[in-house]
Amino acid sequence: MYVNLRAESIDGPIIATTAPIDMPDSFGVLQREFPNFLFPSTVALTPGIPCFFEPVLQSGDNWVVIGYNLYNYQGGEAYVRGL
Repeated sequence: MYVNLRAESIDGPIIATTAPIDMPDSFGVLQREFPNFLFPSTVALTPGIPCFFEPVLQSGDNWVVIGYNLYNYQGGEAYVRGL
């Protein structure tokens, strides 16, 4: 699995991509593990221009993304299946 960072819209241009990571079966279920998706370098963003994180599953079983607001980011919105 890896994450694309897209600009302007859900299907906008990809401006950065993380390195892929492997997650074995039941990852995060029993031990509450959280993966780190790291971009290869700093990504410059422009205030006021929306950006979207797009998780991309390369292969494997069902999975789920859970929003976590520990970082208290006030300017974001969640989207699911393009909405």
